[in-house]
Amino acid sequence: MTEHGADSRPKRLRYIYYCATVMKWVMNLFVAVFLVLAVNIAVSFLVPGYVPFGGEETITVGSTDRVIADLQFNQRAAFTVWFVVSASLQLGLILSLRRLFCQFQKSEFFVQRTLQAVIALGVWFISVAVFEIASDPLTTLLASLDYPQEQWVLDIALDGTEVIFMILGAFMLLFGWILREAAVLAEENRQII
Repeated sequence: MTEHGADSRPKRLRYIYYCATVMKWVMNLFVAVFLVLAVNIAVSFLVPGYVPFGGEETITVGSTDRVIADLQFNQRAAFTVWFVVSASLQLGLILSLRRLFCQFQKSEFFVQRTLQAVIALGVWFISVAVFEIASDPLTTLLASLDYPQEQWVLDIALDGTEVIFMILGAFMLLFGWILREAAVLAEENRQII
């Protein structure tokens, strides 16, 4: 939809259009910054002397602080895989949110693509939360694998971020299902008239 097309709409739809447009571009900028940082962090795990971080960076996992350069290569490689999976899930969440803003920008509120975007956003929120819950014990163990076996650490934790993401995910799923039912009812009403 062009900007001129948005101006001919009622005021309430113009607000939605402009807000969705701004948020879509904020998400675009965020994706670009996120990708640059993610690539630099992933490379710094594999090559501890990588210039942006200088090799003296530490990784805090649970209550364990380790200098990345002190970890064995197989540990750094495993942390890299863990980080890439985590970053991919977070990027999927961001892109799903961007997709929803694109649908709102087009003023497509009760169409199938928008409803799918709302449900997908819920699934991404829950996926990130479940991964983060599972990653706490795995990463603490991974950070201590080069110690003798009696010094291995397994830290199980649940913080507010995971809980909030689970609640947001459940809410988005429920909201998507409700919107889908509302769209079906609206279509049935149009057919009756």
